Amino acid sequence: MKLLLEQWREYLKEQETIAVGQCYPFAVEMSNKSSESEFADLSKFKVVHGRVTDKFSGESFLHAWVEKGGMVFDSQTSHTKPNGILKADYKKIYQLEPHEEYTAEQTILKCMKTGHKGPWNHINEATTLGTGVRQGFRKAITDSKFWTSSNQEGDVDLASDGEFSTPAIEVLMDALNMSAQEIDADLYFLLNVTSDEQYTLGIDDEYGGYPNNWMMRGQYRGPHNGKHIIWLEFRPLSTDYSLSDLNPEELVKKISLTINHELVHYNQLKKQAESKGISEEQAWEELIADPKQISSSDGRKGYLTRHIEVDAFAHEAAEELLDKYSPDEALNIIRKKNGTADGIVGDYIATLGDNPVEIKKFWTKLYTQIQQQSQELSETEDFQDEMKEKLPNQLRRLLKTGGNNTKVGKGITNPKNPKFKSAPPGASGG
Repeated sequence: MKLLLEQWREYLKEQETIAVGQCYPFAVEMSNKSSESEFADLSKFKVVHGRVTDKFSGESFLHAWVEKGGMVFDSQTSHTKPNGILKADYKKIYQLEPHEEYTAEQTILKCMKTGHKGPWNHINEATTLGTGVRQGFRKAITDSKFWTSSNQEGDVDLASDGEFSTPAIEVLMDALNMSAQEIDADLYFLLNVTSDEQYTLGIDDEYGGYPNNWMMRGQYRGPHNGKHIIWLEFRPLSTDYSLSDLNPEELVKKISLTINHELVHYNQLKKQAESKGISEEQAWEELIADPKQISSSDGRKGYLTRHIEVDAFAHEAAEELLDKYSPDEALNIIRKKNGTADGIVGDYIATLGDNPVEIKKFWTKLYTQIQQQSQELSETEDFQDEMKEKLPNQLRRLLKTGGNNTKVGKGITNPKNPKFKSAPPGASGG
């Protein structure tokens, strides 16, 4: 009992200094400071990427730490134990599941070649989107200023093949597809406006969308003629809608979040196809042939607990939280499971608050997403130059040479049979 109490006290001290998303940069910094004898010798110095499970809280998350002999160094314990902690003691608090091991040399090479500090291989456990992709489409939406074109219910007109649109949504669709072309992405955005009058957006909107949420729903529709289709449906504006009430930044944010959600599904399918060794078209056919994945009879609870949706909604929720809070503040919100939380987190609490097993799966994914996205936000455009400045002159040759990383542990497998469909909380068809 005494030993357990001491461990708990140490744990509390460490949690006070935790820096979300800083474990990977911390490991890189230690690699830069490694000695010549440690630099390429796994037996003397290793960076470990893997998963840890907190003994006291039960939280499981991706993590990075450094092992030197029998000592462990990481960002969480660096303030309270700057000289490291015995690996045996570290394992008493955190259940260690190593996925990848790197020498200091391999760590630096990975950094330089990828342009970020990790994770590099087990990142597919939680599907993430590159900062450039997210920012690129968001910038395209902003630059289009589509909201200055008409989106009135009187402007809704048949566009093609039973799809309705407005001048504003046509502008947005063109902007998104132009952006996809510029980055050479195999994506096509198909946008339309609902013709159902009950969803016209007005000042007394019963769905709470006024004035900034014009979104109806979104859906990833799989590959077609060499392109992956992302479909977005919008609501037209009523005659009592006042454009002066609109905050364009919030409107852009809503659309960007939905697009990113669908892009997670897009990436999931690509991983599925790759892991099975089949074409993306074949992977999609397998998906839509699975009644368990395309069934909508299991209601909102079933929808939110599907593995593929947990992954996508965790990405979306992390974006929402990091838009409002610091990484540490965001982490505290999910730890407390605050019932007053809004957005995706609030929807999960309201829908699955009585199911601790399922909501824990969401918290785990969300933690990982906060960690990864917060790190991406901290990276600068001058990353490569900064790394080169820190790299000793005699080691710059390693930018063109160097060994591959060593894979250990059971690693990460891709989820099976996802259902790629989503709707924002509160939207119809969800």
